[in-house]
Amino acid sequence: MSFWTTELKNEPKRNYRFKVQFTGLNTNLNNESSGGDIVWWAKKVTKPAFTVGETTHKLLNHTFHFPSTVTWEPVTLTMVDPINPSTTNLMLNLLQAAGYKLPNQAIDTGTVNKSLMGTSLGTVSIVHLDAEGGALETWTLKNVFIKSVKFSDLDYDSEDLSTCDLELRYDWAELSAKAGNRNADSNDPEGVIGDWKWTSTSAPTGE
Repeated sequence: MSFWTTELKNEPKRNYRFKVQFTGLNTNLNNESSGGDIVWWAKKVTKPAFTVGETTHKLLNHTFHFPSTVTWEPVTLTMVDPINPSTTNLMLNLLQAAGYKLPNQAIDTGTVNKSLMGTSLGTVSIVHLDAEGGALETWTLKNVFIKSVKFSDLDYDSEDLSTCDLELRYDWAELSAKAGNRNADSNDPEGVIGDWKWTSTSAPTGE
């Protein structure tokens, strides 16, 4: 049985086919233009990942392990820093929109908070694409906020492009995935686009 074939929908996914989208992008670029909500200057991004904690119980010389809480790991996005739109300006605008004020600005009792941060970022999505530009996987980060920003160092000995590393923290991620396998007697993909999110009627019962 063949699997890596010339069939378009049977080929492996490729790491360089992706796009990152922030729906709050243009709102926080002031007079600069991004050309839409796609971060076209994105260079590299990690996919959402999770860790399942564990609790142990000891009985005599035996140790038993039990799964506990699930923690979603931060996503890191590396972006090139263009002149226009400036990634540096965008990061500072996002921070200000989230409630941050400089000490020498007018006294304001407001502080950075999760709600304003989420509003300024908008919906953050990581889309893994197929050869035709269609979405194979769409990861949507829920309750996302900026955890850290690091700009690249300046160096006379380097000719690299200036970059910015953005670390995003979120509560969980939802996946919308497209079945990519074709039936033997049809050109239609097997299955439909599926949403990886449980509802009250479809959650596992554990039975």
